[in-house]
Amino acid sequence: MSSDNLEDIAATAEPVVEPFTGNDSSAPYGRKADGTPRAKPGRRAGQPSGTGTRRRSTTTAREATDFETPLLGLFQLPAGVLAIAGMQRPVFAADAAAITVHAPNIASALNDLAHERPEIAAILERVLQVGPYGVLIASVAPLALQILANHGALPEGALGTIPQKQLIASFVPEGMQPQSDNGSRDGRPNPTE
Repeated sequence: MSSDNLEDIAATAEPVVEPFTGNDSSAPYGRKADGTPRAKPGRRAGQPSGTGTRRRSTTTAREATDFETPLLGLFQLPAGVLAIAGMQRPVFAADAAAITVHAPNIASALNDLAHERPEIAAILERVLQVGPYGVLIASVAPLALQILANHGALPEGALGTIPQKQLIASFVPEGMQPQSDNGSRDGRPNPTE
């Protein structure tokens, strides 16, 4: 090969781009593989590559989220505690009633606001993350209250409990009444004893 041929090959070959290793003020976001400066920062590691730079909208997911039901459950917790305390001091019972009466309107308004404002939805999502525990407490509380009412610790019918006779009647078939503690079926002393 002659030196002329080598010069011709070198002139037509693409230049080798050295990797950027220092601070280059003309390329603040680095350089592309061909050596030209990047116009904007590249995607972060772990992000999927996409054809567009448009962010996916999360409004449809938030609009589908129902915040009202969990918010009502959240209001039930303090209302239940206040209702129990209200058996000793009526002012607490009044507070429990106020929460119970106004909670649906507040929950509905917050739900509507969360569908309009993503930042409100984000706050509610964080507040309601107690979800599994709150749901567990809310589902166990009626049973615990009913058991307390059955044993006389709460008045019958208090806090949504069912009076003991009504509860038994709904569970036991007609004509098969359970015997009371003294052995009779109707609660009166057994004459055969």
